[in-house]
Amino acid sequence: MIHGRIGREGTMLYKGTYIKDLSYLGRKIPSTIYVDFDDIVVPHHTENCIILPEWDGDEDDRALYDISPFLENAA
Repeated sequence: MIHGRIGREGTMLYKGTYIKDLSYLGRKIPSTIYVDFDDIVVPHHTENCIILPEWDGDEDDRALYDISPFLENAA
């Protein structure tokens, strides 16, 4: 289901913050979904971002699991 990731090499400095550029993935932006805990890192593609609470190691955290049906359907 996950077809790419953006590491540090796919970021750029923008107004003092490293942001992620979804065009780095080489895919059509409208069909790209980005999952993170903070949308500040994708200021140009916020409509493609799903914000989840930041994972803190809690084994009972189900946030990502709970959106998996949506992601499977989108795929």
